[in-house]
Amino acid sequence: MSNLREIVRRHVISETKQELSAENVDQDAMVQFLIKEGHIDKKVDSILDAFRDELEKDSPKSIKRKRNKFVYASLSILLTILIAYGVNEEYWVVVAIVALINIVIYAFFTFWSE
Repeated sequence: MSNLREIVRRHVISETKQELSAENVDQDAMVQFLIKEGHIDKKVDSILDAFRDELEKDSPKSIKRKRNKFVYASLSILLTILIAYGVNEEYWVVVAIVALINIVIYAFFTFWSE
């Protein structure tokens, strides 16, 4: 990734120099100032982040994450309804069991699904 970062950094610096060539300023001094202030690195980071997001958009890991979120949301809604029914009918054993299942599912999808 550092090689890619350097390639993008050189490209951003050359683009910045081209933009500054239209203005009558010292290009090297201005580029050094932008590097020192961190503007070049911020632009490089935004380009690399956009590139990574584009790569990960339709990856199998992303699809699995979306499917897991849907399953988690569905189970959470279903178990919440069961808890509400159990409380309404005063089946406290059912409430405790379903709440425990809900906690286990929440922990699984939060900590171990990725």
